[in-house]
Amino acid sequence: MRNALTAAGLLLALATPATHANPGSFEQAAQWFDAGEYASAHPLLLELDKHGDLRASFLLCIQFLDGLGVTQDLPRGFRLCHKGADHGFPPAVRMTAANYLLGRGTAANPERGIAMFEKAAQAGDLDAQISMAEIYAGAIDPALLDPEKMLVYLQMAADQGQPEGLFMSGSLQLALADAIPNTYWERRESALAQVVRAANMNYGPAQYALGELYLKGTLVVGSLADSLFWFTLADRAGHPDAREKRFELELGSNAGIRAAVSRRLNSWKPLPRPELTNP
Repeated sequence: MRNALTAAGLLLALATPATHANPGSFEQAAQWFDAGEYASAHPLLLELDKHGDLRASFLLCIQFLDGLGVTQDLPRGFRLCHKGADHGFPPAVRMTAANYLLGRGTAANPERGIAMFEKAAQAGDLDAQISMAEIYAGAIDPALLDPEKMLVYLQMAADQGQPEGLFMSGSLQLALADAIPNTYWERRESALAQVVRAANMNYGPAQYALGELYLKGTLVVGSLADSLFWFTLADRAGHPDAREKRFELELGSNAGIRAAVSRRLNSWKPLPRPELTNP
């Protein structure tokens, strides 16, 4: 499940502003939270939560679930997340659904968790769409593996045009083409195009995946030049494993390949990300 979210990112999400607290209080709490100063953020978040700020409730949920600056209290964290979920706050809906699936802070209730993810996915929530695809890929329970349902949610995610959705859609369809070629091989080219589009939005995981594909010659014609190009971009984008791969290929490539890749890198410009309509 994809639940990572910075506090600053919540500034762009649906929120109920505090009614009595200083309007800048959440911004200050979010800065402390993202800087790891959880104890400093905590009193402000408590005050904002009292006045109905669902962003603050969500960050408190994370604090109590993970023991960040407070004593870990899973049931309290779950209740705080559920408060936001009850008001339709997207990050809280996703976290509450995941907690039901994992039995974290509450009794495990996979059916309810999946139902919450599904409702959010149908409402256009990108992370929920990706989570539903992962569920039907068998990530939670192999018994739930259903490639056709997985493809439905992957298409929803890809249609939003965000690199995360494009990459997940493309990579899982490539995995299907590799595992069940008689049924899904015809999806290979369109799936690869989705991964490439995500990579061209400077999305490091997609760039790294393309580096691996071209290095191994898996589902594509192997190419050291293409592999070096994508690993270099992934390294520049901050992918933690790309630098070692990049240096290995640079050492193993001839001058002609290195020069061609350098020219390609100099002319490359990232595609803009479309505006995310449902944070």
